[in-house]
Amino acid sequence: MFTDLIIRIAQTHGTELHRDTAEDWYQKQFGTEPTYEGVLEQLGPTPAARKAILREAFEPGGQLPKPTNAHRAVARLMRAGALRIVVTMNFDRLFEQALRDEGVEPEIVATEAAATAIGPLHQVRACIIHLHGEYKDSESMRNTIDELSAYPPRMQALIDQIAGEYGLIIAGWSAEYDPVLRSTIETHYPRRYRAIWIDPFDLKDKAREALTRLQGTPIRASADEAFPHLADAVNSLATRRARNPLTLPVAIDTAKRELSGGHTAISLHDRLHAEFRCLHNLEDLSRTDGTEDEYMALVARLEEASAVAVGLVAVLAYWGTADTDRWWIDEIARFAHVTPASSSNAAVWKARRVIGSRLLYAAGIGAVAARRYDTLKDLAQLTTPSYTDGNQDSVFAVCSADTAYDRVAGGARRQYEQLQPVLDRALGLTHDALDDAWQRFEILRLSVLVLTHPEFESKRDEFVDRWTAYESASTTEKNPSSGHVPSEQDTVDGLTRWQRMDSALAALGRLVPISDLHILMHDASWVHTTGGLGRRWTSPLIERLKRELNDEHPLLNIVSGKAIGDVRAALDAVNCHLEIQTYQHLEPLSTPGTKSEPDDVWLDRPIIPTTSGP
Repeated sequence: MFTDLIIRIAQTHGTELHRDTAEDWYQKQFGTEPTYEGVLEQLGPTPAARKAILREAFEPGGQLPKPTNAHRAVARLMRAGALRIVVTMNFDRLFEQALRDEGVEPEIVATEAAATAIGPLHQVRACIIHLHGEYKDSESMRNTIDELSAYPPRMQALIDQIAGEYGLIIAGWSAEYDPVLRSTIETHYPRRYRAIWIDPFDLKDKAREALTRLQGTPIRASADEAFPHLADAVNSLATRRARNPLTLPVAIDTAKRELSGGHTAISLHDRLHAEFRCLHNLEDLSRTDGTEDEYMALVARLEEASAVAVGLVAVLAYWGTADTDRWWIDEIARFAHVTPASSSNAAVWKARRVIGSRLLYAAGIGAVAARRYDTLKDLAQLTTPSYTDGNQDSVFAVCSADTAYDRVAGGARRQYEQLQPVLDRALGLTHDALDDAWQRFEILRLSVLVLTHPEFESKRDEFVDRWTAYESASTTEKNPSSGHVPSEQDTVDGLTRWQRMDSALAALGRLVPISDLHILMHDASWVHTTGGLGRRWTSPLIERLKRELNDEHPLLNIVSGKAIGDVRAALDAVNCHLEIQTYQHLEPLSTPGTKSEPDDVWLDRPIIPTTSGP
């Protein structure tokens, strides 16, 4: 609009200008740089004349302009209570329009009388202050240098109060042409608040000087970019009911100090149980129904609410003792217990298991990282009454990351992304060490579920029989002293025996549901037929656990009454099931023209096919 006004001045002088040359023409014509105030004085020497000019500019063709994304985002922030006062130098009513679209009726201050009549600012929900007036009230407008040299007393007092009592977010203000406002802010602004200055370009001299005096922070963005981002962030925090971000690290660091003191950490015990009480008393845990969007918001709130308890349990599982384990271990089973309700969305009344899952993984990963396998054994023995048949369900099963996050796409990945920073702080491990502990816990958990399944022995026996048949026949066919001459039929028979054995192993693995867990699979090539080389995916960690098989293996400690052969079969079964998951995970790469499969695959990370090069 500023350039358009200069073009109008040039037209009164009989000159037609291009927009790119308008400001240069003005400076040559009048011997001074164009300013908003100076341009208006050239066009309209009186307030009434300037009002007519501005009305035409603000209502082209009699049509009101629409609020921008920035106006609407500020209105959202005011509706949420995050902002309550807007001071604008603009004459338009776009903020008011955006607020009314949000169902909020603002209190408007554009005149000295309105500034006098306004009540206490802390009681105002949404206030728009037109510091330079508004275009529909010519008497209120201040836009020339003389008019901006001082504000009326009550308006000045109002600005003094705002500058001295509130934090400022400044956007779209050059600070060049309003020395009174600039001086007011620099004089009164309290250093306890960090001022934010939003501008997509380098600040001009006056603005840069003001920002330096305010010790503020510049943000290189447009108002249409910054305010919607801020409104979305505020909405997200409100949805999660986020706690002070310093609460978690302080709680974790305090817990570590108390555990290192060599005496019973009574205050840590009390803090932990205070957190558990808060969780049990959550209104969200009494909900029984809701839409999909409401469920996702519920999950986010439960994650936020349980963060401190999860961090403390991780610290205790890693650094604690059998005595401190008793402080928290039964709470996991309590959060695993659900009561069915008549509902169109069962995920809502099962949502408490999100907390149970987070506590279980924090405890299990912490215990595995510290090699506290007795603690892992106690976790493996936790059960909760089944809501379907009255039997006891293993907490290892119902609080699995891919089960507890019911109706959440990529639930296991979400679990990892939410827990990883908490565990990083609580355990102090390197990224690779934490990933190793996470996978080790998952694989031990899955293996325990296989070993303790009621059908384990029958499925194991079937697998062992088929394995024995395969090995026996293969030995005969490969032994030159047997006098047997290998034939094409031998190859076919060998492949059939392999497939039957592999099918039995897969059936053993399917005793436990697995879906997109945080486990790394590696592409290996194994000879698995009498006739050739076959491709196979395997977990490097499972291979390591198999190499470590001995009488002191953690699985033999966790699940009593099992032999080394049982543990090996369980690990092989889990590996077989994970391999099936890997092939399913890689299906997007089966499209012709996409790049070849990678050598390593994380099962919880989505595969995004890309086109292969020429």
